[in-house]
Amino acid sequence: MTFFEKLENQLISKQSYLCVGLDPVWEKIPPHLPRTPEGLLEFLLKIVDETKAYAAVFKPNFAYFEILGASGMEVLQELIRKIPRKYLCLEMLNVEMLDTQRKCMPKRSLKLLNVTL
Repeated sequence: MTFFEKLENQLISKQSYLCVGLDPVWEKIPPHLPRTPEGLLEFLLKIVDETKAYAAVFKPNFAYFEILGASGMEVLQELIRKIPRKYLCLEMLNVEMLDTQRKCMPKRSLKLLNVTL
């Protein structure tokens, strides 16, 4: 079964087109959580838990984890372990592409393309 067939099955079974982007940004973490890899993972898993009834796909963005270094990669690995495979789509933009996107695209377009929780 191809990726697109699996995606189509998931969209049909969930009756949803919702794709939840998981872009770790320290400033978005609630103040009651520690600014640690564990706090970040807790925050992201809470988003997954709160939206799993509605989401067809969860999409961690590799570039945001890459920016955080080795601890970001560890958080990403653990997050991937916790999300069922049928719900997972990893976005593989790298940091340079992300920076270029921010510089070259109008802010209005970025708001339509990227939703950071």
